[in-house]
Amino acid sequence: MNKTTIRYVSRSQLGFSLIELMIAMVISSIVIGGIFSIFIKTKDSQRYSMAVSRVQESSRFSLGYLKQDIRMIGYRGCISFDDPTVTVNVNDDEMPVNFNAANNELIGFEVTADSFDDPMYDNASNIKDIIKVGTDAF
Repeated sequence: MNKTTIRYVSRSQLGFSLIELMIAMVISSIVIGGIFSIFIKTKDSQRYSMAVSRVQESSRFSLGYLKQDIRMIGYRGCISFDDPTVTVNVNDDEMPVNFNAANNELIGFEVTADSFDDPMYDNASNIKDIIKVGTDAF
C-alpha cells in the first residue's frame, strides 16, 4: 500500500485572492473605458471634419459658379464696334435702330397686340441674306 503524502504549499503559491482580482478588474475597466472614449472622440472628430469638407466643397462650387457669372457681366458677344447700326426687319418695313455697342445700354420696349406674328418664319426662305457673317444669330 502506498501512503498518500500531503504536501503543504507555501502561502505565496496559492493564487490570486478575491481582492486582487477585483482590483485587476477595476484597473482593466478604466483602461478599456479610456480607449473607448478615445475611439468615440476620434469618430466624432472625423464626422466634423467630413461635414466641414462638404461645406467647403459646396462653397467652392458656388463661388466658382458665381465667379463665372460675374465675369460674364457686360459681355456683349460678337458685336462689331465698326458698324454700330443694326437694321431690324419688321413686316417688310426697314426700321433702322441705332445701337452703339460701346456706349449705349440695351433698351427694351413693351408693345400690346392681339396676336403675335413672327417675322422670322415669314422670311425663312431668304434667311441667308438676313444673317451677317461674324455675328450672333439665334
